[in-house]
Amino acid sequence: MKSNTADMDYESQEFRNYMTKKLQFVDDINKYTRKFTVVYVDNRELFIGHTVSNKRTKIQFEDMKDWIAYFDRILVVLFFIYHVVLSLMKHNNKYK
Repeated sequence: MKSNTADMDYESQEFRNYMTKKLQFVDDINKYTRKFTVVYVDNRELFIGHTVSNKRTKIQFEDMKDWIAYFDRILVVLFFIYHVVLSLMKHNNKYK
């Protein structure tokens, strides 16, 4: 990757290779998806979000790995909570 990320071309093959080979994202049109985390390229800017929501957060390339790790952790916690609630609901319905 270029040392001066302010001049980064997010539509370049170099950026595509970084996202797909190094970070293991799938290259979609104007976005990169891995599990439920999505990195969007819109008007030469980067955004991050989840596939389960249309909300996006603007990010800088320098901080992208930290944001990806943060969004991946959020999803793990949400799925854990979902499975606990689902388990409790099944347990409560069984004994009514």
